[in-house]
Amino acid sequence: HFEGNAQGFRLLTQIENNPGKGGLQLTYAVLGTFTKYPCSSLVHPIPNDTYVGSKKFGYFASEQKYFETIANALGLAVRNRELGSWTRHPLAFLVEAADDICYAIIDIEDGFNLGYIEYSAARDLLAPIATGISLPSDIDRKNEIAKLRAVAIGTLIQAAATEFLNNESGLLDGSYNSELIAGTKFRDSISGAKALAKEKIYWSERKTKIEIAGSKIIGGILDFFEDVVIDLSDVSWDETKLKGRSQKLARLVSRGFKGVKSRQEAWLRVTDLVSGMTDRYALDLYRTLNGITI
Repeated sequence: HFEGNAQGFRLLTQIENNPGKGGLQLTYAVLGTFTKYPCSSLVHPIPNDTYVGSKKFGYFASEQKYFETIANALGLAVRNRELGSWTRHPLAFLVEAADDICYAIIDIEDGFNLGYIEYSAARDLLAPIATGISLPSDIDRKNEIAKLRAVAIGTLIQAAATEFLNNESGLLDGSYNSELIAGTKFRDSISGAKALAKEKIYWSERKTKIEIAGSKIIGGILDFFEDVVIDLSDVSWDETKLKGRSQKLARLVSRGFKGVKSRQEAWLRVTDLVSGMTDRYALDLYRTLNGITI
């Protein structure tokens, strides 16, 4: 049930820089723009909800009061206060568009450079987007794809900006219910780029092996802390009463378990620890805890 968007909101508002006192102290506008999915983990998915901002949840129930403060300050329209659902900040649509443009287009160039995507497939996807481009007759394939990528991104940025301006009133009152790129003529091109990247890159043998290993490492670390959470519940959430291995493992949790009153809160502290790790640190910790390396 982990959700990176919600963990990001938790990181910005509670953990990073000033734990428990407002996090990074960012403005309401920045935090509102960051939240592509302004709905709570408490009731998700919301039945029969087709709003574009409800595909995922954007904050955990533990941060709901933070988001309510932000939403009220920004004047975001309430969709269902009881379920913790609001309309997006208008600029969140631009963040989403930037995300789609960068990943969809740059993945094609990266895939070509790494040998996962054929030249013809990359060119046929990028050329229809990079309209009006003039290429030298002697340009090599790598530079051609790079040029097509650069022009395609510029074209898509302009298309997203135009869609934003054409729908300004709906974006401001919360009635606009689509991704910006989906409202442009390049919708199918972006979908095609994502589909190709998924097939050729994300499902490649090397990528698959890395993901399986990552799942094993993260799951293995969480397995160690499962006993800590259970033992904490047995001592009424008083970490000073932990003993043995659980006592030692609890010391690895940067924020500790002070103030924790439920299993959900305890797991969120563990999640904070694991999600804050680099890949290398997670691998080293997994090996150390399992006695593979000392």
